[in-house]
Amino acid sequence: MSNSGDVWQEDGDGQAKPPRRKSSNMRTIIIILAVCGCCCVLCCGAFGLFFWSLMPITSPEGVRNATENIVDIEIPDRFQPKLAWNFLGQLRFSFYQVGNTPDKGMLVLGSFSKQMQGNGQNPRKTMQDALRQQGHEEAELEVEKTDSREFTIRGEKCKFDFVEGKNPDTDEEFRQVTGTFPAKSGEGILVLQLPAEDFDEAEIVKMIESIH
Repeated sequence: MSNSGDVWQEDGDGQAKPPRRKSSNMRTIIIILAVCGCCCVLCCGAFGLFFWSLMPITSPEGVRNATENIVDIEIPDRFQPKLAWNFLGQLRFSFYQVGNTPDKGMLVLGSFSKQMQGNGQNPRKTMQDALRQQGHEEAELEVEKTDSREFTIRGEKCKFDFVEGKNPDTDEEFRQVTGTFPAKSGEGILVLQLPAEDFDEAEIVKMIESIH
């Protein structure tokens, strides 16, 4: 007697044979599908984290917190927090603005990794491109005069350029201050622009000296 299934069979002498083991193919397929499913979940999570990390921060408190991750600094109240960005920890920056538009005054504080610098990338251009996409464009000035000054920040001598220039689009006189410094993570950068009539040199020097 025999059964077409896998439960039992009898041989010719009438003795029952033990059931055949079911094929392990199905179990292998289930394991493979489970592993693939886990990988898909992890990959989707990784992509979600990647895109989330590229989203700009626009809340004032969020921008201030992002700035604290870059450097400790005392920013004058007239500079209002508008935007912050973190490119996977390789480049961070916070954007502050005076008035309703950047041409009334702007301040950018950023930091970038040594790896980014070593790859020949230009952190300032990356920041400019990102800000331009958000409608916060830095004016390209026609430089008339540059005065370089040295500040000691976190034990290092740091050079800042105080620039007098003109916005070629509006013929308005501007003042610009740029410089690099040791940030909490990597190299820090400061870029400031103000109309000449609103530029308070003592205020800006005090802000730079507050960096620690």
